Amino acid sequence: MKNQPYITAGILGLIIIALIAFFVWPLLLEIKNNSDNLSSLRSTTAGLEIQNSTIEDFKKTYDGYQPNLAIMDQMFVDPQNPVDFIAFLENTATDSGINAQVAIMPTSQLKSQNYATFQVACSDDFLKVMGFLGKLESGSYLVEVSNLTMKSTTDQSNPKNPPSGKVDTNFVVRTFVQQQ
Repeated sequence: MKNQPYITAGILGLIIIALIAFFVWPLLLEIKNNSDNLSSLRSTTAGLEIQNSTIEDFKKTYDGYQPNLAIMDQMFVDPQNPVDFIAFLENTATDSGINAQVAIMPTSQLKSQNYATFQVACSDDFLKVMGFLGKLESGSYLVEVSNLTMKSTTDQSNPKNPPSGKVDTNFVVRTFVQQQ
């Protein structure tokens, strides 16, 4: 019986360790997880509040942006009806003093395609053609001129004549379209 207090203390110690292992430790882990979740929710809430205030500020200043957004919208071509853009190309050519033939190039039917492609051909003075290209690039549409080929036009009947400065020009104009 001398060992009875030690045995009782040992059993009581095992019971305390079991209580800590099965009840207190899971509670502490749950408190830690909930604290982490709460901290995460607080930071998410703060981020959402900042986004909300930014959106509210934008809504207040949207009317001020509206004229610029309308101008930007006009820079894109209607993919279903590119008549305005073709008229722009023809008018710009006429203003530059050249006669240009414009043809829309067939495109793939991909929905993700965000541009329209046009083939332009003209034959005139080099400086007029360059002026036309400059007006296209600084015009009211977003365009990219590519595949530019120029060939000097010479009088075949008398090869001794100096070059006339006229060039046959072909190039591709790619313009961005409005997304539907």
